[in-house]
Amino acid sequence: MIERTAHGKVRLFAQRGVDIPHLLAMGKEARLERISSSSTTPTQTRIQHTPPESPIQTTSPVRSQLLPTPVSDSHVPPPPAREYLPSETPTPAQSPSQSAHYNSTPPSSLPSPLQSVRPDVTPPPLLFRFWDENSGGVNSSNKFVAGMWDQDATTPIPDHSTIHPRIISTLVRMHLTRINVSSAFISLSTSPLGVFHRALRAGRANISILDTSKMNQSHLFSVIPFLRHEPIIYGSEGKSRYFGQGEWLVWGVIPPEAILTTFSTDTLFSISTEYPSIGKLLQLHLIKNAKFNRAPLIRKLGSKNIMADMHSGRSVGQFLKLLNVPQPHISTLAMLFATKWSWRSPGDKRAAFLQGVQRGFISAYSLKLPPPDAESTESEQEEDATGQYYEELESDREDESAEFDCQDEVQKDAGDDIDLASGVADPFATKRASIAAMLKW
Repeated sequence: MIERTAHGKVRLFAQRGVDIPHLLAMGKEARLERISSSSTTPTQTRIQHTPPESPIQTTSPVRSQLLPTPVSDSHVPPPPAREYLPSETPTPAQSPSQSAHYNSTPPSSLPSPLQSVRPDVTPPPLLFRFWDENSGGVNSSNKFVAGMWDQDATTPIPDHSTIHPRIISTLVRMHLTRINVSSAFISLSTSPLGVFHRALRAGRANISILDTSKMNQSHLFSVIPFLRHEPIIYGSEGKSRYFGQGEWLVWGVIPPEAILTTFSTDTLFSISTEYPSIGKLLQLHLIKNAKFNRAPLIRKLGSKNIMADMHSGRSVGQFLKLLNVPQPHISTLAMLFATKWSWRSPGDKRAAFLQGVQRGFISAYSLKLPPPDAESTESEQEEDATGQYYEELESDREDESAEFDCQDEVQKDAGDDIDLASGVADPFATKRASIAAMLKW
């Protein structure tokens, strides 16, 4: 067959003006005919080779369907090249003009410098941030700036695409391992439960809900690709590993338009006390008393047997209106609460639950419980290179069933308090000062 001939012969055919696609079609028909008649009469090879001085003459298996190649003493010019569609890629057999270069290796398209550390991962529509007076950088209800860039507001933040990927990876690990250097990133989480847990455990703290569609998508980094092969080892015995589940990092700054709402833990307790139906859903004291955001907390929340139906949907809608969440986002946020709080959500009840959310949101316009304003903080301390969401571990997955796996059970049995700063290897001790100085130009 022509496809199996040596590459030198293919090149020779093309130089002699043979229509290679036409020849391939003939070969395919011959092969099909030979397969169909192999049980009765063997078929001989039907390609007749001619001397090099004259073009190759081929004999088609079906002469009535294919025109014979004309024989002439004069050189036959090659047929005009077919114009290929943008979706097609010409091969040496398809393009006679390129067949002479069949053995040349096309230049490989070099990947973008950040493809190794920024795979094509789509961020979720909503992300959450916990912050208090101890958080590094600038934190307020209308502005977030990472600690590395908060000293001089007149100096623009450099574009991360101009920085080598290895430096980006180093900055990420510096941020996650709490090395005592101002961070270039701002930590966010996909889990409202994890953020509520950290805020309630911290005492007086604030929570912000952010719309990722209002952010520069190239400034959002998923932590998982950075830690997939080299997780952060922490704990007194170094047996715990953090793979970055549910954590995202923002480069430099979060624009004001991306901040949907900000509220404090005092506001949460006020709403929970004033409206018992909302307090029954949130279970704030149960979350606050849990040592970690892990499987035991998930099981306790699930043991309440709260049904995500019309009634609970109305309470959730009222709660979101009291938090000043914009109405276009309440359905997404309500489903996150139902999933993370382990409410029972049968398929036939889900539509009723979301309908109740909309009705409760509208009815809450008459409710009067303005939340207290969150206090702005501009910390003069070094950035607490957060690793803020270590405690979520495997329990911060989209699939709640994975939160009860064996790995969580092993982790919850470790009774000692986790000190994230202890037991963390610092392989960047000799680099971090020079990197910080180099980036703060």
